[in-house]
Amino acid sequence: MLRLVRTRGFVVPLAAVLFGLAAVSPVTGQTWNRAGTSASVSGWVRDATGVPQIGALVQVLAPNARLVGTAVTDMKGRYRLVNLPAGSYLVRATQALYLPAQRDNLKLVSGSRAVVDLTLATLFTPSQWLPAQRREPEESGDDWMWTLRSSASRPILRWVDDGTGAVSSVEYSSSATELSHKTMSENRLALISDDSGFAHGGVHQSLTMERVHPDGVGSILRADLSGARTPYPVAPSADVVVGFERGTVWSGYQRTLLTYHLHPELVGRGSSNGMQAATIRSAQRVELGDTVMIDAGSMLREVNMAGNAVSMLPFVRVSVKPAEHVILTYGYATSGELQSLDDLDRVEVEMPVAVAMNGHLRTQRGEHQTLGLSGRAGRSVMEIAIYRDKIDAAPIAGTGVLTSTEIAAGGVVADPTTQSFRALSGEYESSGYRVLLKEELTKAISLTGQYETGSALIADGSTDASVQGVLGSLRAMKTYAATVSLNGRLLRTGTRFRAAYRWQPESTLTAVDAYHSYGDAAYFGLHLRQPLHINGMLPHGFEAVVDVTNLLAQGYRPFVSSDGRTLYFAQAPKVLQAGLSFTF
Repeated sequence: MLRLVRTRGFVVPLAAVLFGLAAVSPVTGQTWNRAGTSASVSGWVRDATGVPQIGALVQVLAPNARLVGTAVTDMKGRYRLVNLPAGSYLVRATQALYLPAQRDNLKLVSGSRAVVDLTLATLFTPSQWLPAQRREPEESGDDWMWTLRSSASRPILRWVDDGTGAVSSVEYSSSATELSHKTMSENRLALISDDSGFAHGGVHQSLTMERVHPDGVGSILRADLSGARTPYPVAPSADVVVGFERGTVWSGYQRTLLTYHLHPELVGRGSSNGMQAATIRSAQRVELGDTVMIDAGSMLREVNMAGNAVSMLPFVRVSVKPAEHVILTYGYATSGELQSLDDLDRVEVEMPVAVAMNGHLRTQRGEHQTLGLSGRAGRSVMEIAIYRDKIDAAPIAGTGVLTSTEIAAGGVVADPTTQSFRALSGEYESSGYRVLLKEELTKAISLTGQYETGSALIADGSTDASVQGVLGSLRAMKTYAATVSLNGRLLRTGTRFRAAYRWQPESTLTAVDAYHSYGDAAYFGLHLRQPLHINGMLPHGFEAVVDVTNLLAQGYRPFVSSDGRTLYFAQAPKVLQAGLSFTF
């Protein structure tokens, strides 16, 4: 029976690697075998993201720590050691700035050929850091998580023909995250119905395909196409995302997503062809030993809707680990969508808001700075942070059918198919603090509580104002918000869930600490993913998906349209999404 061994490594000086490069030839290394047997060991050396490691030193050691053979990996991360005596050995790979990886108790018999792949972990890996992110990737939405990099985690036993007609056994194992030499893939089909989501109404069919290639490069494609929106005579909307990820220097990696939105159903001032938007989101992570992690990147976006608006929105996030289980983080961001590389786990993003005002197209903008300290004690994680925001244009959500006169007045973009609309606020500033406490109740379920202070926008109390009148009356008010969420997985049924209640005064139309709460809607929300088996009638991979926002319809602020109908602004309009997905 093969078993994986987690090692407690030590740092190997760069000089040791340089000595190995000079002392032995690449791929096929030196062995000290006087018996003339022909046992061999070969394999690949990669890092945790699947990037081949060039120049890694591989050693074969006897039980008494005597060096039996050495090799250095080639340009593809491969090594090979031949003419090894029969016996029991330890195979170890070392590389500067990495923890050593090893496979012990490798038993060789005369004529055997063992394949041992080794995965090097960096001195600092994401698992050593605390989960002090704004959200966990699978807490909500039908997003894709770039999970294939670690999908294989078990030993594999295979057989090869040695050319003589006899079959020799070959052991294949990994020291940590195991990756196949072949391309790995995973796909998902989903059919989702949305009753009132802005720019997401009707029935949507989506296909997501993810690949991890032998060289460690990952790629992803997601396409979403809407169906007909009866009785509205509009063409289907389309959202396409293409992304890739690859390893970089300093034990880091880079991730890039290209997104294109085509939404003919959206109507704005002077617009008859809907809205189009193209976005490039790119981020890179650099890890400096076990002390510093740096995320940096930007989002380049162009929106076309009776005019063009181009924006470049950079970010940087620096995390320092001064002590075990303690992290100090500074972040600067200009977009709520992209504040760290981890935000690119969320492949599907919200439709950008752009409105025509004073002869030009306005889009969401702002600046956010935060300084936080987080720590872990047992199963508990606590985070304390202060922040300061300067918001030039915050999105304001509304429901109801706007008249052509109200749309022509500018400042709004409407989606008649879902009877919803969006607007942008004026400038305001917000500063405050937040306290977060997360407790792991079980290995699969966690409870999180959060308290935030800051400023949010409220509207004039008048209920007979027009759309533009309400937007003109917006002002910032100091307030607070509190959130409680329960999320995890029911092991017996496989159900994944997240139930959350985020409270703040119902008069507010924007979130407190808006950048930190991006993607977390106000009031009561529920997300469920339930595997469907039905006594084996359905193949493995079928799931039912339910996503509800503001189930209790709280926080609606009424006003009167130009034709006398009542419309509403709301921080988080009620939305219900439900459907099926099939992963294969």
